[in-house]
Amino acid sequence: MLKKCKILEYLTKRKLLEICKYFEIVGLLASKKDDIVDELMGYKIISLDEILPLLKVNELNKRFML
Repeated sequence: MLKKCKILEYLTKRKLLEICKYFEIVGLLASKKDDIVDELMGYKIISLDEILPLLKVNELNKRFML
């Protein structure tokens, strides 16, 4: 089973910012990628099940060979 952190670490900064925008998390545009991942991980209410539909299948296939 893939973990939320592992998937978030794989994504580009641009995609992480898109996820933040979807969940109305603001103020991270100038942040480093690792800081954005940390911020998203801090939101325990945002589950992996809510993030996965925001990703394209090929984004996951390339890295995790699903």
